[in-house]
Amino acid sequence: MMETTRCLVVAVVGAGAVMVGPSGAIAGPIAGMSRSPIKQVNYPVFSDALYLDVPSEKSTIQDAVDAVDGPLPIIRLAAGEYEENIEIDGKSVTIVSESGELDVTIRPSNDAPIFTIKNTPEGEQVVLQAIMIIGELEDEGVTGDLQDGHGIRVVDATLALEGCCIVACRPGSGEGDDVRSGGALSATDSLVDCHRCLFSSCEARQGGAVAINNSNLSLSDCLICHNEAAFGGGLYADTSTVSVRRSILSGNEATGTGGSVWASSTTLKMHRCLIESSTAGMGGGGVTSGGSTTLAECQFTDVLATQEGFGDVWYEYSVQPVSLNGTWLCGSTNHVGCNLSNDLAYEYGCRLCLSDTNHDSEVDVIDLINVLLYWNTYDPFADLDGDQEVRLDDLIMVINSFGNCGLGDDGGGAVYK
Repeated sequence: MMETTRCLVVAVVGAGAVMVGPSGAIAGPIAGMSRSPIKQVNYPVFSDALYLDVPSEKSTIQDAVDAVDGPLPIIRLAAGEYEENIEIDGKSVTIVSESGELDVTIRPSNDAPIFTIKNTPEGEQVVLQAIMIIGELEDEGVTGDLQDGHGIRVVDATLALEGCCIVACRPGSGEGDDVRSGGALSATDSLVDCHRCLFSSCEARQGGAVAINNSNLSLSDCLICHNEAAFGGGLYADTSTVSVRRSILSGNEATGTGGSVWASSTTLKMHRCLIESSTAGMGGGGVTSGGSTTLAECQFTDVLATQEGFGDVWYEYSVQPVSLNGTWLCGSTNHVGCNLSNDLAYEYGCRLCLSDTNHDSEVDVIDLINVLLYWNTYDPFADLDGDQEVRLDDLIMVINSFGNCGLGDDGGGAVYK
């Protein structure tokens, strides 16, 4: 898998921190790290009577889920590590880290998905906030095929993920037509909204990190890094609607098509996303599309498709036009391939300097506005210092390099890598 320096992810876990490095491995504690790319979750503060605490009041998460039905009481998890598989069937439940920090880790106790969520009542939802899910089975003797979405499996349900981290998840390969998909998350006939989440080091037959079918998926301010699949190294979507905003898809790999994204019969909209260091064995090193596709203000960097001519974006079926409005194709060759007949508003080349947030080769008032517009988000182009949040440091970088888009190390005018 290709390496990248952009997606060095640090997540606070318990009293220390862990890093998901270029190889996708969890590298262990890092001295002196205090910030997490997953922003602290702030949820409403109620009286203690409206919380159900684990493990002080209920010994397991499943016991707490069985005891509640509705958004209140909120299930509140004390910091620490839990080993169990949780099923939420026909309920509206909210589960949060007590501190709002990413200091709760859940591992599986068997080879079922860590969370199975199904049959959510109409108009209600399941909410998971500030939870780390690690899918590797450590207990010896656990055997058998893993099910779809070894991290989270969603069927006929509505799920909101906020500030969660899902890593090292791998469903079984299946046999015959029983294809396994969605290493971190799979959804069928569902609505899923993910905000400020990390999906890393997962693998599956389809959708190394995320796979959806006949569903509606929204991803915003997310990191999808170092995942592998035959189709859709990061994301796989069939007969669905997908929106991806202000997110980074980095270091993903498909042995077939769709290094980062594979979409068929799907309405796919991506806005201000960075797709980098992704590879495909056949076509669409970045994106393989077979439906209505809009890629607006995105950038493809160092994306590789082995099969010549299929490049960054491979439009597999000429059913509907693809739009690449304001998208830049950088550091690779054979950018767009196969059955593209409409006018495409894309350009070749990389932005010259880091503070040039809109790729116009100038650092000017538009770049200042972009930093303010995406304040407190994880916009990959306005987050100039790469700390997973657009804030004062990024504004200072634009000011320092205002009017200068040279190639020197001037605190913002350096070459973007």
